[in-house]
Amino acid sequence: MARNRAWDETLALAERHNAAVWVAPMSARNSFPENHRLFAGFLPADRSGIVKALTGNDLVLVLGAPAFTYHVEGDGPHVPRGAQLLQLTDDAAVAAWCPMGTSIVTDLKLGVAQLLALTTAAANSSTPLRTAPTIAARPPQRPAEVLDGRYLMQQIAAVRPAHSILVEEAPSSRAEPHDYLPIIERDSFHTCASGGLGHGLPAAIGVALAQPQRKVIALLGDGPAMYAIQGLQKFGQHFGIASLPCVQLGGLDFCARASAQGVRALRVERAADLDPALQQVFGAGVPMLLEVCISSLTGAPPRRGAHCSRAAATTPGTPPPPANRCPSRWRRTAGRSRS
Repeated sequence: MARNRAWDETLALAERHNAAVWVAPMSARNSFPENHRLFAGFLPADRSGIVKALTGNDLVLVLGAPAFTYHVEGDGPHVPRGAQLLQLTDDAAVAAWCPMGTSIVTDLKLGVAQLLALTTAAANSSTPLRTAPTIAARPPQRPAEVLDGRYLMQQIAAVRPAHSILVEEAPSSRAEPHDYLPIIERDSFHTCASGGLGHGLPAAIGVALAQPQRKVIALLGDGPAMYAIQGLQKFGQHFGIASLPCVQLGGLDFCARASAQGVRALRVERAADLDPALQQVFGAGVPMLLEVCISSLTGAPPRRGAHCSRAAATTPGTPPPPANRCPSRWRRTAGRSRS
């Protein structure tokens, strides 16, 4: 949908029919505002979970996505029993794979516009619209007590600059931004459609080159970041990117790595210090890296490298100031790691 720039048409079609809108698992782009009253959430990546989520519907319309994306083996029906499946896609291979229903190869902007045109008469008639679906509420606001991944994503959503772009490579932590970092503007989210460890940092650089007028924020796990950590050097040479990994690799000093590549670094270990640090990074006109050490899943205090996150922001062509060095002594505590 995003690739074909069908944002407005999709929004209009959903509103015309009061239809719940789900996003495909591990979607590479954003195609519907996640704060909209009809946004139902993200489908799970397994067959039975998708059928359960879609139960109660008699028509499943798939726009610009496979029908469906599965991460694990499964059996049984692909949609709820009695439901019809219609797919519009611009990829002939995806259409050929569609296991049931009708698949139409089309430009999504034109295809969805045609669906809108076909339903204009019905919308203008006296026939009442469908009752709006019941959409699950978003998780409650997180208090500033524990600096975990959920609180980090919540505060990024609250503090991030208007019209900023997210580039993500933290697949094992995808649920946290889904719940606490809604994507609400078109062309404001990018990730890899599948595989390709280490794509996130160079992808963020490419997006920043293509969109020099917008702030780019990269959400990267420490592991993926390490595949292309030398990309930090480009921060100091060219433009502005924010990098915020949020998984765990113990014993890594990202402040020192940033300093060695000419990027100014800050470190945050307490929830109370997060907002000022984010505001400093997002408002900077020079390269910066923010290392955020979030608590483990067991509730233990952060340790060096534990669920750490990085952030950087620059202005094109602005040389960096001398790097701030991180403390040489680090608190070490036990905690369960995530991969």
